[in-house]
Amino acid sequence: QVLGQFDKKDRDAPMDLTSMFVRNRGGQLIQLDNLVTTEEQSSPPALYHNNRYMSATVSASLAPGMSMGDGIDAMERIREKVLDETFTTDLGGESRDFVESSSNTMFAFVLA
Repeated sequence: QVLGQFDKKDRDAPMDLTSMFVRNRGGQLIQLDNLVTTEEQSSPPALYHNNRYMSATVSASLAPGMSMGDGIDAMERIREKVLDETFTTDLGGESRDFVESSSNTMFAFVLA
C-alpha cells in the first residue's frame, strides 16, 4: 500500500489526478489516469439516526392561512405519493405534540 501526499494546490480538484505520474516496475513514468478510473461521489457530513434507523429530517413551515392539521395532512399525501412501503415517517416537535394532543382531546370527548 502506498500513501502519497501532495501539496494542497495540486489536489484541490478531482481532475488533478490526471496530472499525477507514477513509476512502473521498469522505472518509467506513467500518467495515473491511464491506470485508474475515478468516480465522483458525495456523502453527507453526518449520518443521523432515529429509532436505530438511518434518517433524514424534513422541515417545513406552514403557508399563510393553513393550520397545523392541514400541514400534517399535506405531508402525509406527499409521503404516500413519493415514498414506498420500505420507508417510515415520524413526526417531531410541534407537529408531534399537535397529533398527540388531538388524540387525547378526542379520547376525552368520547369518555365524556
